[in-house]
Amino acid sequence: MSDEDSFMYDDDEDYDFDYEDDEAAEDTEVAIENKYYTAKASKSSDPELAIQQLREVVQLESEKGEWGFKALKQITKIYLALKNFEKALETFDEVLTYVKSSVSRNHSEKSLNNMFEKFSALGGSKYLELVYQKALKVLKETKNEAKLKAVCTSNEDGSDSNKATQLMDIYGVELMMHLELKQYKEMEKVYMNCLKIKYAVPHPRLLGLIRECGGKMYMMKKNWEMALSDFFESFKSYDEAGMDNRIQVLKYLILVNMLSGSSISPFDSPETKPYENEPEIVVVAKLAAAYQSQNSKEFEKVLAASGKAILGDPFIQEYVIDIKNSMKSSMVVSIVKPFSRVKLEFLAELLNTDQESISELLALAIIEGKVNGKIDERQNIFVTTPMEKQSTQKYCGLENWANYIETRYF
Repeated sequence: MSDEDSFMYDDDEDYDFDYEDDEAAEDTEVAIENKYYTAKASKSSDPELAIQQLREVVQLESEKGEWGFKALKQITKIYLALKNFEKALETFDEVLTYVKSSVSRNHSEKSLNNMFEKFSALGGSKYLELVYQKALKVLKETKNEAKLKAVCTSNEDGSDSNKATQLMDIYGVELMMHLELKQYKEMEKVYMNCLKIKYAVPHPRLLGLIRECGGKMYMMKKNWEMALSDFFESFKSYDEAGMDNRIQVLKYLILVNMLSGSSISPFDSPETKPYENEPEIVVVAKLAAAYQSQNSKEFEKVLAASGKAILGDPFIQEYVIDIKNSMKSSMVVSIVKPFSRVKLEFLAELLNTDQESISELLALAIIEGKVNGKIDERQNIFVTTPMEKQSTQKYCGLENWANYIETRYF
């Protein structure tokens, strides 16, 4: 340490001049401000130098404050301009630590809105989703009632297309979160809110995501018709965006087509036709063909050899049992229609299942109006109802179903 440094750090003398501390604080504030604007001015000409100087601004603040917040925002923007999105996300994490307590609520909301626009313009939807997820987490931790939605709905009529689009972006992230957590009621509310947004100009990728979530939601509710519609819209949006997600959603479309009992091929559409020979689509299409022909052995064979195309997809796995039961139900209906009475044992043997399962399939087919008849539990046979009695079949079916439940559970 030099003699001059020794003098500056001499502990033996006590100078009790408070105004000097105030002046020092003012000098530090001025130094920070000057360094910030100097760094900001060199953003375009020398971005690396600007980042270094802005980092110094952050370090100069003894506590997190306004200048550090501004400096980190500038660093994030520089990284975005340099297309260094990973570094931009890392710096954005630092920005969010200031949001918790170091800057005002109004300022933080305006700043976040500005950051979202930058990520949307330069980083695209992929990084925008990550930004929203990070911001939502922090704002929930701070119990900020405004959250992100208030920032995006400040205009009364919602005619600001930028804010409407950003709001739709936020809803997209929420949809994914609710879907992941299996929060289906919350998911439905958010989905319906998405459909109400006017003036938004979202990226096709976002539309694909929203419609995909809608399709999955309707599948959970077993509303096959609406699921078909949403998956098809999702496929078209992903296709427009040139994303591989279109293949996954097309598989879901084929899946729902089986469950809905539709006789229309998913490949009748000019949008889907070009993907008919994609390897994963070929596998699912083979499964659909076995389903349509009611060939249970071929169905099981294709399913067992499907690999990641079917059994490797967790969402599809959830519906494999439904597909099997749907196919068995169709087979039962086809078998019993020509006969006046059929033994349940015979049906169980044909379908390689037990009589209890056959009873369940027949009871459901009766309620859905696919067959006309009743189950004789004492003789273990299915008896077809004569044509003249078909007008009362619905009530007979309900009675049979009620009797079945009563004998099984009570």
